Amino acid sequence: MHRSEWPAWVLIIAGVVLLLYQLDYIDLTRADFFSYGFLLLGFLLAVKAIQRPDRRGLFGAVFFLTYGAILTFIRFRVFVRDDEFAVATLFLSLALANFVLFMISRNRWVNFTWGVICAVIGGAILSIHMGYYPQWYIYDMMERYWPLALILLGLTIILRAFKRRSEDTPHHTTT
Repeated sequence: MHRSEWPAWVLIIAGVVLLLYQLDYIDLTRADFFSYGFLLLGFLLAVKAIQRPDRRGLFGAVFFLTYGAILTFIRFRVFVRDDEFAVATLFLSLALANFVLFMISRNRWVNFTWGVICAVIGGAILSIHMGYYPQWYIYDMMERYWPLALILLGLTIILRAFKRRSEDTPHHTTT
C-alpha cells in the first residue's frame, strides 16, 4: 500500500463503521472504540507488514488483531468480561505476537524467550480465572520457579552472542 492510499483507507473504514452505527448494527461506546480500533490498527499494520520484505510491524499487527478480537468477543459476550481474563489474554496476545515474529525470523530468540514468559504468565492467570488451579498454588509455583525466567533470558543472550560471533567470523575457504 502506497503512503498516499492511507487516508483513503481510513475514510473508507470510518465510513463503514459509522454506517454500521447508523443502522444500529454496532454501538460506539468506549469499549467498542478500543476493540474495533485495535482490530483496525492490527489490520492496517498487517497490510503494511506483509508488503515489507523484512515484515516489520508484524508484531504489532498480530498483537492488535488478537487482542482486538478478544475484546470484541468480550463485547459480544462470547467471553466473560472480567479483569483477570482481560489481563491473561493481554499476556497471551503478547506471547502469540512474539512467537509469530520468532517463526518469521528464526534468529530472534529474544522473541521466543519473551513469548514463553508471556505465555506462562498469561496461562497462569487464565488457569486461576478458569478455576483449574487455586490462586495460592499458582503463586507458590511462580515463587518457586521464577529463576527459570532468568535462565531462559541468559540462554537467549548466549545464543545471540554465538550467532553474532559466527556472523562476524570470516569463513576461510581453501583453494
